[in-house]
Amino acid sequence: MADALTTPEQYRLKEFEKLRDEIEATLNAAWSNERYGVIACGAVWSWLISQKIPYPTLWALPLLIVVAGWGRNGGLYSHLFLMAEYMRTVERGFLGPQGGWDVYFDAKRNEKLIFYFRFVTDNIVWGALFLTALWGWVLHFYMRF
Repeated sequence: MADALTTPEQYRLKEFEKLRDEIEATLNAAWSNERYGVIACGAVWSWLISQKIPYPTLWALPLLIVVAGWGRNGGLYSHLFLMAEYMRTVERGFLGPQGGWDVYFDAKRNEKLIFYFRFVTDNIVWGALFLTALWGWVLHFYMRF
């Protein structure tokens, strides 16, 4: 007897392992996206200020970077939520209604205080960048570097 697990169980366990890897990669992509968004906005602002660029359209470039980056993060987090829902389904199948970590995490994640804290922390970088980019664009009209 090679394995005590049946073929569908072996498949699910291997799939579960790969899904965990994909979740980790997606989280790393979201965090990298934030980092590169901050760097890109900083580089554009440095260029605009140092070169005294008078065109208001170019001053909107950081806003476009933020909107694109924030949208990308939204897509990544939507993908994460979809994978997490599938993992909870698999966990419940293997471990019963109590499930495992993902089932526990989902219950905690939806508690009111934790939900708002996570919402703020997941969006604080992009929100702050958006407000800063908007402020810089509006300020450009008044200062005319």
